[in-house]
Amino acid sequence: MGSKTILYSARRLARRLPKVGAKFSDVHRFGGKSGDLPFEVAGGPDYDLRLEVERVA
Repeated sequence: MGSKTILYSARRLARRLPKVGAKFSDVHRFGGKSGDLPFEVAGGPDYDLRLEVERVA
């Protein structure tokens, strides 16, 4: 599936979440070619990771 490091800087969070209760969501796609098969599989399965971020304080 792969891996990804997801970082949000304090500045970006402050801009996207200006007050308590503010929310946003991001979707990150993983998948495609798995690389563990003896042949290339174009258009292999994809997986979406949805992150819901909310300012609570």
